[in-house]
Amino acid sequence: MDAGQLGQLILYIVYQVEELGGYTNTTRLVKFLYLIDLEHQRRYGRTLTGLQWKCYLYGPYAFELPTIGARLGFDLQSEDFVNVKGHRGTLLRVPDSQEFPAGLSFGIEILVNGILRVWADQETADLLQYVYHTEPMRHAQRGDKLDFSLVPSGTHYYELYVPIQKPTVRQLRESLRSYALDDADEFVRSTTVYDEVLDEGLRALDDDETSIPHFARVTPVVNIDELQATLSHED
Repeated sequence: MDAGQLGQLILYIVYQVEELGGYTNTTRLVKFLYLIDLEHQRRYGRTLTGLQWKCYLYGPYAFELPTIGARLGFDLQSEDFVNVKGHRGTLLRVPDSQEFPAGLSFGIEILVNGILRVWADQETADLLQYVYHTEPMRHAQRGDKLDFSLVPSGTHYYELYVPIQKPTVRQLRESLRSYALDDADEFVRSTTVYDEVLDEGLRALDDDETSIPHFARVTPVVNIDELQATLSHED
């Protein structure tokens, strides 16, 4: 992807994330781009942007991005803010609606939009937690170049990492088991009432064959000669 397309993609991401009810700052923008490259690697065996990703502050980072961001300065607006915890940050916004970058396929547009729909309105802490456990990041040390060849090809899904303590897992399993048993008791009746004739027949089927009434076990025997004579006489 050339620098012009990457710049357009950044503008598109910022616009789409806001449309989806989320927000973008520098940290989140970097992670959105990383996740797009990760999914592109899964599907096509290579990254989309061609950025050189490294393990750095807050996970994956590409040192080319500040230069590209500077080129977009006239299109990309920023707004300083202070959150409820007193932390300062900068929101990124675009003044106008943005079209998907020209020259990229419809399949790539679907891929990008799919990533943004999943992550646009997620908390930054959850976003960081996720990227830290993606395949290229799992064993990387700070400063290492990320190896995207570790990403399995052909997997069109997100491997969500949800750390849960073992006691919590046991508690959830026991709760699910109790719920399933209670639910089963509600729908399975201990006795079923039939009409008298049907009930008697079902009991007979459960007993030995000798308990079945004699007429139900009679096998008719047909004399072929007599049958043919009868048919001839009727003709």
